Amino acid sequence: MRSYYIVSHGKLIKKDNTLMFQNKNKEQVIPIEDVKDMFVVASVSITSEVLKLFSKKGVVVHFFSVYGNYLGSFFPKNEHELGSLIISQVKHYEDQEKRLYLAKEFKQKKKATKGLKRY
Repeated sequence: MRSYYIVSHGKLIKKDNTLMFQNKNKEQVIPIEDVKDMFVVASVSITSEVLKLFSKKGVVVHFFSVYGNYLGSFFPKNEHELGSLIISQVKHYEDQEKRLYLAKEFKQKKKATKGLKRY
């Protein structure tokens, strides 16, 4: 399984229980069994059938603007994992030491990446 990046405008549809990316230049089959997660950095139409397939297979999809700004994510419904994640985040937020540690880490990482070009 691997990560897929969609950087061309087009549409993502379900075809024969797998994915197909279509645009005016090409049609490309993406085997759903091979998709760990997907990063969409273009204007892409996605059908509800594709979202159902992502949910069934546990594929997380992240959406970005054409400028690389994070827009949001699609997380398949997995109540146990999502609930555990939220509980863990709240515990870290309520613990002053953990919150300060995370804030320092975020700041340090931001400094470390300052000056890097965005693509």
